[in-house]
Amino acid sequence: MDLTTQSEVAESIEENRATLDNTSNIIELEKEKSKPRKNKEKSKEKPFRAIGYNAGSLYLISKEQLQVLTFKARDLKESNLLLLAPLSWWRNNYPQYNDNGDAKKTPDWSKAADDIIRECSKAGVYSSDSIRGLGFWRDGDRIIQHLGNVLYDVTNDKKVSMLDPSLKGIYQRESAQPKRKTESANEELVDLFIKAINSIYWKDPTHAQLFLGWIVLARFCGLLDWRSHIWVTGEHGAGKSDTVLDAFRIALGSGNYISAKGSTTEAGARQRLAFNAIPFVLDEAEPNTNKDCSRIDAILTLARNSSSDDEATAIKGTVSGTSMYYRNRSMFCFASINPRELELADQSRISILEIVKKPQTADSKDTFNFIKKAYLKLEREDFSTQLNNLIISRLPTLEKNLAVFVEVAGDHLGHSRDGKQYGSLLAGFATLAHNEPIDLATAKAYVEKLKLTEVVEENRDTNATGWDMCWIKMSAVKLTFRDSRSNVTVGEGIEMLQQKNIEELARIVGYEHSGGGKIGQEQLERAALRGKIEVEKALKKLGIVYQDGTASLYGCVGEGIYIANSSEAMSKALSGTPFQNWKKHSSRIGEKVSKLIKMDGKVSRAIFISFN
Repeated sequence: MDLTTQSEVAESIEENRATLDNTSNIIELEKEKSKPRKNKEKSKEKPFRAIGYNAGSLYLISKEQLQVLTFKARDLKESNLLLLAPLSWWRNNYPQYNDNGDAKKTPDWSKAADDIIRECSKAGVYSSDSIRGLGFWRDGDRIIQHLGNVLYDVTNDKKVSMLDPSLKGIYQRESAQPKRKTESANEELVDLFIKAINSIYWKDPTHAQLFLGWIVLARFCGLLDWRSHIWVTGEHGAGKSDTVLDAFRIALGSGNYISAKGSTTEAGARQRLAFNAIPFVLDEAEPNTNKDCSRIDAILTLARNSSSDDEATAIKGTVSGTSMYYRNRSMFCFASINPRELELADQSRISILEIVKKPQTADSKDTFNFIKKAYLKLEREDFSTQLNNLIISRLPTLEKNLAVFVEVAGDHLGHSRDGKQYGSLLAGFATLAHNEPIDLATAKAYVEKLKLTEVVEENRDTNATGWDMCWIKMSAVKLTFRDSRSNVTVGEGIEMLQQKNIEELARIVGYEHSGGGKIGQEQLERAALRGKIEVEKALKKLGIVYQDGTASLYGCVGEGIYIANSSEAMSKALSGTPFQNWKKHSSRIGEKVSKLIKMDGKVSRAIFISFN
C-alpha cells in the first residue's frame, strides 16, 4: 500500500468516526427532548381558583368549567385534579424526579393536593352567599351583568373574566344568554308600551303604573335593597293571558325570566332559580284546594324571603346532617282568577293588581286589537333588549328615584315597609317615563294625586274577603238534629235564633202550627223552645254558639257568634276546601275569648265574631 492509499484510508476512518459521533449526539439530544425539563419555568396563570373551605370541604372553580367544584381532602387525586387543569399543566408545575434526577411522567399529586388544601385555607371560609348567577349584581363599586357564559362590567363598559381576582363575588357559567346589544328603546317605543299597558282594563289606573314599575325593576332585582312582588288577578275572560302575561314576554324577553304554572312546587321554584337574580312569574296560582293552598303558601314563603337581602337566605337540612343555603334575590309575579288570601307578613310585600272584565263591545274589541298590534310592533323591534339597555343607561336615575319615592310613599302611607313596597314600584315607573330623576316636591304631589292610600287599603281588604269567603262555606254546612228530618244550614239556624221565628223553630221538632187561640199559641211556643234548644245543640256540635246580645255568655259583649278554634265535625264538613283551618280567618277579624268554651263535650278556645 502506497502512502496515498494509507492517507485516504485514514481520512475515511476519521469521517466515519465523526459521523458516528454526530449520530450519537442526535440520539442523546432526542432523548433529552423526550424528558420533562427539570428547571422549566412554571405557568404563571393558574387554570383554577381556590375559593375557600367549609366543614371539611374544599371549594374551587376551574377555568374550563367555570363552576364551583367541591372536594374532600381525600378526593384530591388524579381523576379529580384533572377536572381543574390538564395533565400537561400538572406535569409542568408539579414534576416528580427519579434518583437520577430525571423527571417522571407522573406529576407529584401529593404536593399538588397539599398546595390546594393550603390555598383553600388561605382563601377563608366559603359561603354560597357569594355565588352569583344570571342577572345584574353589585360587585364592589361596579355593576356586573352575568350573561351566562360572559360577564359584562356595566359601569366601565367592558367584558370581565369570571376568574378575575378583583371580583368580589363568585360567578359560575350558566346557559348562554343572547349576545349583548347596544341599541336603546326610543321615546316612541316607550310611549307605545306605556299606552298599551294603560289600555288594559285595570280596576284602578294606579295598578297600571305599579305593573309597569314591576316590569322595569324585575330584570335588575339583584341590585335592589327591596324587591316588590305583585299578584295580578281578574275573573275568567278578563284577558290576563293575552295582555299581562304577553307583556312579560314583550318587555322582559322570554329567556330572561322564569315562567311557571300553578302546579309548580316551592322546591322546584327554588332549584330552578338557584343563585340567579331573575324574575319569576307563576300563572294559574289558583287556591282551589287545601293542597293548592299549601303549595302556594310555600312559594309565598320563598317570595317573602326574597324581598330583601336581610331575608334572602333560606336554610335547608340534608340527609347528611349538613345545611344547604339558598340565596333568593328574585322578584315574583303571581297570576290567578282568585288570589290567595295573604298573611299579614305578605300584605306589605305583595301588591294585588286587578283586571276587570269588560262586555264585548266594538270599543273593547278595538282596545284589545290595539294592545295586540302594539305588542307585535314591540316584539319586531326587539323591545325587551332595547328596554333593558335604556334602563341600564338610567341606572343612576333609578337609584335616585328609589330613594325619593320610598321616602315619600312611606311618609304618605305611614309605614316604612309600605313605602318600600309601593315607592319602589312607582320609582320604576318614573324611571321609565322620565329621563331625569324626580325631585322630592314633584314626587309628593304625584303620590297624593294617585290616592295611593286608597289603593293600599283596598289591598288590605283581602283579610275581610278571606273571612267572608270562609263564612260563606261555614254557613252552608248542614245542621244535624237528633229526631228531625229538617234540612237546615248553619246560616239558616242562626237566622232563626236572631229573628226568634217561632214557627220555623217549632218545625225543627216536627210541630206544625194549625190551630188558634191561647192553647194553640202556648203549644207553638213550647215547640219553638224545644226547636231553639235543638238548633243551639246542633250549632255546638259544629263549634258555634250564638249570643243574642242581651247578656254576655263567655265575656264578650254584643250580638255575635263564638266559633271554636277546632271542631272535628266542622273540619270534616270543610274538608277539601281552603277553609279547613278557619281559625286563621276568624282570628283576623274576631275577638279572642279568654274563657274556655265547652262544645259537644269538648273544651276549646274560641273567637267571638261580632254582628255589629
